[in-house]
Amino acid sequence: MKFKYSKAKEEIIKCHENKMLERYHELIQKYASLIKSYNCEISLGLYWLNSNTKEYSESKIPINQDSRIKIQNGYVCYVFCSVIRDGEIVKIESDDGEVDYYLLSETWQVTSVFKPFFTGTNGYLIDFNFKEAKKDIEWFLECLENEKRLEK
Repeated sequence: MKFKYSKAKEEIIKCHENKMLERYHELIQKYASLIKSYNCEISLGLYWLNSNTKEYSESKIPINQDSRIKIQNGYVCYVFCSVIRDGEIVKIESDDGEVDYYLLSETWQVTSVFKPFFTGTNGYLIDFNFKEAKKDIEWFLECLENEKRLEK
């Protein structure tokens, strides 16, 4: 038997995702002028994937509702945020030996739908994590400032 959410439940999920995107957007707007001072801009949007079907889609603000994938078992939605310069995600060189560079990009999960064994399908609506998002954006700014200092 294939699982399918009712239209009402799908609407609750979509409204939640849009609301979370709005809240992250409000936070990030507070940092927009600082990001711009480093000759960068913010790319923000939603992306959806299904870990079972390997289906994937994304949409930047303004969200194209037709980009969404089907809400079913394995469905996950994230807000993505990237710092963009010259059309590319900014790469910050690493000196920690772990990797060559770090991308100034982050994702925050907002929805998850899965089916535990022997039970019905569960969906989780994940709330806005202000502290974590603020910390991530401040890390972006710290990296941009360090990059600027190294260029001098």
